[in-house]
Amino acid sequence: MQNQHIMRKQIYYSFKTLVHDRVTTLIKMVSIGVGIAMCLLLFTRISYERSYDTGFAEHERIYQLWMEWKFSDYWCSPGESCIGKIGGGLYEELPDVVESATMVGGWMDNYALYDGERRFDDTSVAADSLFFKTLGITVLQGNPEKDLAMRDVVYLSDRLARKMFGDENPVGKVISYDRRIPLIVKGVYRAIKPNSSMRPEAVISMPTVLSRDASEGFGYNYSWHGGDSWHGYVRVKDGELDIDRFNRQIAEVVDRHAPTDENAIKMRITARKLTDTYLMSDDARNMVVIMTVLAVALLAITTLNYVLISISSLSRRSKAVGVHKCIGAGQGSVFAMFMWETLLVLTGAMIVTALLLFNLRDLIEDTIGASVSDLFAPERLWVVGIVLLTFIAVGGVLPGNMFAGIPVTQVFRRFTEKRSSWKRALLAVEFAGVAFITGLLGEIMVQYHYVINKDKGYDSEMLVIGRNMAQDSVAEDAYASFFVNLPYVEAYSSSDSDPIRGYSGMFVRDGGAEFSTRFDTALPGYTQFMGMNTVQGREPRKYDEVMINQEFIRRMHWNEETVLTEHPSLDIYGVPVRIVGVLEDFNIYGFFEKPMPFLLVYTTSAKNNVWLKLKAPLDENLRRLREDMKEAFPGVDNEFESYEKIVTDSYDSVRTFRNATLMAAVAVIFITFMGLIGFIGDEIQRRAKEIAIRKVNGAESSDIVRLLASDIMWTAVPSVIVGAGVSCWVGDIWLRQFVVAPRAIWLVAVAAGVAVLLVILACVVIMSRKTAEENPSINLKTE
Repeated sequence: MQNQHIMRKQIYYSFKTLVHDRVTTLIKMVSIGVGIAMCLLLFTRISYERSYDTGFAEHERIYQLWMEWKFSDYWCSPGESCIGKIGGGLYEELPDVVESATMVGGWMDNYALYDGERRFDDTSVAADSLFFKTLGITVLQGNPEKDLAMRDVVYLSDRLARKMFGDENPVGKVISYDRRIPLIVKGVYRAIKPNSSMRPEAVISMPTVLSRDASEGFGYNYSWHGGDSWHGYVRVKDGELDIDRFNRQIAEVVDRHAPTDENAIKMRITARKLTDTYLMSDDARNMVVIMTVLAVALLAITTLNYVLISISSLSRRSKAVGVHKCIGAGQGSVFAMFMWETLLVLTGAMIVTALLLFNLRDLIEDTIGASVSDLFAPERLWVVGIVLLTFIAVGGVLPGNMFAGIPVTQVFRRFTEKRSSWKRALLAVEFAGVAFITGLLGEIMVQYHYVINKDKGYDSEMLVIGRNMAQDSVAEDAYASFFVNLPYVEAYSSSDSDPIRGYSGMFVRDGGAEFSTRFDTALPGYTQFMGMNTVQGREPRKYDEVMINQEFIRRMHWNEETVLTEHPSLDIYGVPVRIVGVLEDFNIYGFFEKPMPFLLVYTTSAKNNVWLKLKAPLDENLRRLREDMKEAFPGVDNEFESYEKIVTDSYDSVRTFRNATLMAAVAVIFITFMGLIGFIGDEIQRRAKEIAIRKVNGAESSDIVRLLASDIMWTAVPSVIVGAGVSCWVGDIWLRQFVVAPRAIWLVAVAAGVAVLLVILACVVIMSRKTAEENPSINLKTE
């Protein structure tokens, strides 16, 4: 009972202290709230990234299949796309190891699902009957092992089912794929967690695809030979699998069904844990490292800033502590009061954090690239606990011990904190943090602007792209005539693929060279339409003519200047073709990839993509195009998109990280300068008598300002140098995902460091100017 009474008194005194110094309390709560909000977003996002693919039941028993091709004497990097028969082969021939296996076609996502006239762009895949069993996905309705063995069947996630049919039972309903294929809903499964590498909202039965040929838009190779268009997954019986032995068994199965002679291009299939898939990417790993550095730096700055503000108030609060000790409070009681004060401040800060997360939810989700509810899911609440405990352990215990150590004699005399090195060390950490995060932000912003605006080797500015809806040559001519006669259309073309979303591969084995080239099929005039540069020769005009790029020539070890005369022909899958032109290398897949070999094939019929070059203004004419399409072809759903927007969207991960870093930078700058203002105010108060004496002895106001500024800059300069250096190091890690970058981009971090120093100097000058100019007798009287 007595302990409860003492606790209530401690809480009461702590609350009164906070109310008495309400301005400082508000600054603490807001700065901590902003910092904690960003820390929680970053740390939960790190946990979110590191827990990819753990939402599947018994995920430790799920393995993904990876395939490699061998060219000449080297193996290509492993890829997720495998031959179609491998899953069934492993399931049938390794019954002691494999419990189930499934193959998935992700290309079904190319087209939309429809409920009548309502369009749904949710992700869909084609999969076999063991899809749900293999991946451990909960089925709420239906028997997938029976249903997915039938043609024209689909299973919907409960999320998509609600979106389509509300509270109605979706089973038995008929929807359509691309308005061409009717699908009967046979079952519903629980929606897969968002941090999963395989997360369809609709699963279409495999026979739906395999029973249709190329004339119906399918015709995919599902065999042991080629057709690497499938993602493979296996569920093993024993979680403690000998992976090396398992991979040897896989190799034996492949050799039995797809033997290769000495001269053939070889393939190798291996299994890796599904939970390793996402973080196998260097980009994903580097992003986690960078976010970890950002989060730790932000938590340190937020916590140490609170420590700095608290320690800076020692000289003002020493008499109050002395009074408490005079009336019987021991060191433990004073320490407890400060801990209660920290908890009260943290409670207020968490209210600020909650308000920020709630009111800025849309901005945060766009910036972080994940929903707030997913980040703060129950399985990640431990992250919140660790962040708060870290803040309390450092921010409460450290200054609490210093307050508890104030002697009782301080009630009788003015207290001056001699250990200013504490405060300088804390301030140095904050300065380094600001320099680090602003330097990193500068590099990210410069790089994003650079890749968005760099010459890609083609001109995407006024291009729009849509899908070819023509089913025959008559419809194709009608579409082409319609497009070219529109007053706002400048030009028309068509191709199978596009540079940003990528091309299919083709093996080249000719003259001792072996490699995989990207290839496309396009109408005459396509390269000119795209603004691609022809180095020599011309476009193909016949079916046995092709055009290649400069990287293709390098892979073939040819001389570019004489390629058309010395190497006029090429063997493609046993068919001789004539090389008639050379293209300048252009960017494929964005500036994340090095130049790739490319081969252009001639065609006279429109292919998958319809390209239009519009007149300015682009946005207005694109809107007119969509309206005219709906009016002229009411039954056709062809949504043209700005290709420039597609190019920009391909760098969405860069934009998202830029925005996240910007938010973190704003938080760090705000927190640090709150701490700097508190430190300068305390320094001015602590050195008031010294300043007055200097003025009496003839010092000018400028001398006083220079004295205080130089004192701060001795701390700031080395700290900013360290911070800028760290930003260069972290920036270099982040830049590894790109194949291009501006020269001497590290100068951005240097410039950011100089800017930080100038702002610090300006802050010191502004705050110290009043004290430097006031009458020295005022401060001498207070002594």
